[in-house]
Amino acid sequence: MSEKIDDSLQDKLDAATFRRFLHHLETHTDVQNIDLMILADFCRNCLGKWYMAEAKKEGIEVSYDEARERIYGMPYSEWKEKYQLPARQSNKRLLKRDKKKRQRQVTNIPSQIATTSTKKSGNAAFSLSPPDCTVTDIRQFYSPVQP
Repeated sequence: MSEKIDDSLQDKLDAATFRRFLHHLETHTDVQNIDLMILADFCRNCLGKWYMAEAKKEGIEVSYDEARERIYGMPYSEWKEKYQLPARQSNKRLLKRDKKKRQRQVTNIPSQIATTSTKKSGNAAFSLSPPDCTVTDIRQFYSPVQP
């Protein structure tokens, strides 16, 4: 970078980038959570859980419903009714395949690294541990299989 970025400015840039990311998700409702899970190993629900966890670290109690409303831009039940489509069988197969692949990858990582590694950026620490949202978590949000 051409200029030194202090911690305060870094936090401001990170927050603005996150808000832009949320706006992008809000305007691309055709991207389903299962698509995100297959491609990136996280979904909107994962973001809600991460939001809730970060609030807790700051001593703020945020419910899962409140966290998801922040991520979805509306109550989850409303988003689900308006935008969520039944999961395609092909996506369910991919999700199952990827779950097995991730389980193999995680078992190949020493447990202390998987749970405690951090990457420092200024004074902020970012966890490298696997996400708290699992394939099992996301399956509960999808309608029965349709061809």
